[in-house]
Amino acid sequence: MGEPYTVCVLTDECIHTRVCASRRRRVEIQARGRLEYPVPNTLLAEHDTEELAEAIVQAVKESGSPMDSMTLVLPLQWCFTHVVTSPGRKTPRQSLAYDFEQYLPLPLEEVTCAFVPITRDRVLAAAVPTQPMTELLSALAERGVAVERLAVDAVTAADAFHSSRKAPGVIILDARWARMAVGLHGEETSAAFAFALNSGQPISETISEHLGRRFPESTPGAGDWPILHLSGSSSGTAPPSTVGDRANQDHHIQADEGLDAMACALASSPSRLDLRVGPLAAAGRWDPTARLARQCMVCILALTLVWTGGMYLCQRSLLQDLTVVNQARSNVYTRVFDTDRLPPGAAMHIASERIRLEGLTLTSAESVPPTGEATPSAVRTLRNVVAALPEDVRVMLLTARIDGTQMNLHGQTAEHRDAERIVEAINTVSGFSARPPRTSRLRTGGVEFSILATTGTDDEKR
Repeated sequence: MGEPYTVCVLTDECIHTRVCASRRRRVEIQARGRLEYPVPNTLLAEHDTEELAEAIVQAVKESGSPMDSMTLVLPLQWCFTHVVTSPGRKTPRQSLAYDFEQYLPLPLEEVTCAFVPITRDRVLAAAVPTQPMTELLSALAERGVAVERLAVDAVTAADAFHSSRKAPGVIILDARWARMAVGLHGEETSAAFAFALNSGQPISETISEHLGRRFPESTPGAGDWPILHLSGSSSGTAPPSTVGDRANQDHHIQADEGLDAMACALASSPSRLDLRVGPLAAAGRWDPTARLARQCMVCILALTLVWTGGMYLCQRSLLQDLTVVNQARSNVYTRVFDTDRLPPGAAMHIASERIRLEGLTLTSAESVPPTGEATPSAVRTLRNVVAALPEDVRVMLLTARIDGTQMNLHGQTAEHRDAERIVEAINTVSGFSARPPRTSRLRTGGVEFSILATTGTDDEKR
């Protein structure tokens, strides 16, 4: 069984609903609903749009109809119709609209038009006021009713009964209005119009009068047309004598039978006349998904803004911590090198080397400098060696070990001569005597050196 399909038909005094579903290639009616409500004569008449939308929703809910996919069938008197001449089947809609405009009581910008081809050179044009129809559709959408199509009752009935009865026209009799569709399937005379019923005049005379006014040359005979009675009881049948002098009961169709036929016709194939176009075009089945996607994007954007704010606060906290660390490093440099103003990078490097040298060379007993000594002796010795180096000597010191009797230096310099000059600088330091350096040329350029310096006491022991 296919998915349920909802059809809502507006009549003069009632709102009818039908739930259809396809089963084994046939469309069946699953549920029926009927709510009495005085539908306005036209969309331009004064009416409460919110009240009408609420009545439609109530009718749909009472019948258990699904509200996510519905066809709303409008009464013909809500529309403006006329048969216009078309030069060909591929005539642009805009050109047809311009020809149709002279028969409209409103400007073309204030109506929504749809066209139904009848023959090669004739087209049924229909229009509905855009603003009041938009308000009704918006009110229904706010209440969860998704209207996918806007059909017209007379055209829908003509299509439904033409396939089953081969009738050239159809008559719909309602409480206040009569609606007629003539020759919409290729006949010589074609029209779709509605007129108010006059209680003082027989219906047959009224129908003949309007047909004669529409078709003065060849008035079609309406005696064999299906007559759908929508007024009064939904299950009752109007007497044939109220329509004409023909008493054939087969031409008179009960409301339930006619509405079922129209609903099945709409469920099996879309109506030829659909006014859900242009400014009234439906958002489509993807509209709930698109709305959900927009909500997800808003949530993602909000989370992104919150995350960005958190990252900004974290960055500020880290910058404050970095300022404290830099201040601590500056304090270390000032305490160790209170006279020389070296660049901060070099100062931090030397301070870190001091800490590493203290861990390598000083024992636990020697870790505390003697009273009156500003810095450990190893650091002072290395500082004196660096101060004794010529300014043009560039040294990359890899390892250094200094204790009370020995000094081991390992590093890289530019030339062999620079290593010898380092030895000369060490010899100027009081208490140390350096041996000639051991050097080797590097493939990448430069010279690697290893220097051993000892004190006089260590030489005497050897």
